[in-house]
Amino acid sequence: MIETAEDAEDSINTSELHTLGTPPSAFPITYDFITCDVVGIDWQTPTIEDGSDYYYKLFTDGEYHKTYGSYTTETTGFIMVVTEGEEHTIKVIAISYSGAETEEEITFFQEPCPLPTDFERNTDYEVIVTARAQNTYITKESTASFTTTNDYPVHRDITVWEAKLITQDSQYFPGQLNVTYSEELVNFDIDKWVAVNYEITNYSIYNSSVSSSVLSEENYNAIAANKTGYFLIEDNGVDNQLNYEVILETK
Repeated sequence: MIETAEDAEDSINTSELHTLGTPPSAFPITYDFITCDVVGIDWQTPTIEDGSDYYYKLFTDGEYHKTYGSYTTETTGFIMVVTEGEEHTIKVIAISYSGAETEEEITFFQEPCPLPTDFERNTDYEVIVTARAQNTYITKESTASFTTTNDYPVHRDITVWEAKLITQDSQYFPGQLNVTYSEELVNFDIDKWVAVNYEITNYSIYNSSVSSSVLSEENYNAIAANKTGYFLIEDNGVDNQLNYEVILETK
C-alpha cells in the first residue's frame, strides 16, 4: 500500500510500464491578500472517477516549492510570503497515484501597501499594527485610535482684511460675499473657500480679492446669522488657513 506522496512519486518514477488512470478533476485556484506581503492560496478538493488517491506538487514563480499529500489529501491551500509591487504565479499539479495529473495555475499582482498620509480632518481613526513571525507566519495585532483636528495652521503673514456680505436689497452685488486679502493673489493659491459650513465654489478672482456668485437664500441667511468662514490656501507648498468674520453691507 502506498501511504505518502513521496512513495507514490517514487513508484511512478521507477515503474517501467504502467497504465495512467483517470486524472484529478479541475480545481481552480483562488488567492486572498492577508497582509501587504502575505497571501493565502486555496483551491477546492479535486476528485478522481476511478477512486485513486493523489498528491500535490507546488510551484511558485516558476520554482519548485513543495510536494505534499497523504492518503486523504485534505490540504487544499497554503500561505506564502510575496514581494509587494510584483507579479506572482502559482502552479499546483494534482497527481493521482496512477500517474495521471491535472494542472492549475493563477497569476496575480501584489499591490504595494501605501502608508496612510492623507487623513480626513475632524475624523476618528483606528490604526491596526500587525506583527508577523517570519518562520511560522503567526501574527499579533495591536490597535491604536486617534482623532484628527479640523484646523490647518493659520498663516502668519497673509490675512483677510475684510469680508463683506452685500445685503439682498443692495443696488450693486446683492446677495454676494466679497473678500479682500492683505496680499495679491499671485502670491498664493486658494484651495478652498468656506462660509459657515458651506463651500463656495463659484466665484470671481481679482487682484487681491474674490467675489462669490449670488448666494442662495439658504446660504445667504446662514452666513448672515453666523458671520464666520475660512479659506484654505497654499503658500510655497504649505497649506494654511485664513479665518474671517463677515460684516453686512448695503451698496
